[in-house]
Amino acid sequence: MDWAVDLPERIRSHVSDYAAEEIQIGESGAKVLRLTRAEKPNLYLKIECGGSGIAEAENRVMQWLQGKIRVPEVLQYVRSGGAQYLLMTEVEGLPSYDPRLRKDISRLIAALARGLREFHQVNAQGCPFHVDINRLLQQAEKRVAVGLIDVDGLTRNEPGRTPNGLLQELQQLIPPQGETVVTHGDFCLPNLLMKEGAVSGFIDLGDVAIADPYVDLVAMKFSLRLNRFDGDWFAEFVRDYGISELDEDRLRFYELLRILA
Repeated sequence: MDWAVDLPERIRSHVSDYAAEEIQIGESGAKVLRLTRAEKPNLYLKIECGGSGIAEAENRVMQWLQGKIRVPEVLQYVRSGGAQYLLMTEVEGLPSYDPRLRKDISRLIAALARGLREFHQVNAQGCPFHVDINRLLQQAEKRVAVGLIDVDGLTRNEPGRTPNGLLQELQQLIPPQGETVVTHGDFCLPNLLMKEGAVSGFIDLGDVAIADPYVDLVAMKFSLRLNRFDGDWFAEFVRDYGISELDEDRLRFYELLRILA
């Protein structure tokens, strides 16, 4: 277990004799290790260096979500030497982008929509996080002003548009306060596990917050496009979720917010 020699003792004591494999999926910037040992349940260790605070937020959210919905169990959370370490159990299931699940895409889409409805039905009382739209708008303005927008990605997804043009559109589409629910915050295919035709678990929970449900609809729209689900699968997802008439302006607002903030 040479790989674990520099881990804090409270983490190292749990992972004695486990083998480690780094998981490459994800864009959080944290290092994620899948830990395996014969005749023992698999574990996951997330190591975050720096000050983004995602691991700390995820720890707090998962502690709050225990018993409410199927998420990993936190075994240890440690801050040490400028890094954060989050050790958790594994939730069984295939990532929902797995090619084996594309044999019946309609069934997969319906299952994902049921999973989102279930997540949005979690009782929001005591949720430790809320989305602050004003703060995100200010963040978008700052990112545009200092040139932090991915121009190559913008060209692919919004051909002919500029960051400033999108920011102006965003500012004109600010929706009125409406329904809020407990949102996943990054409801995309890698973060949803499937087993026996249903969502078996939810992972990467650092963005969970009370927010507009359209936050999660937009995340799924982007994820379906990124994972090359050709056709109008997002429209089917929306219908399966239970929305008969999509609020296109609200959807566009959260699309732009995801791009710019």
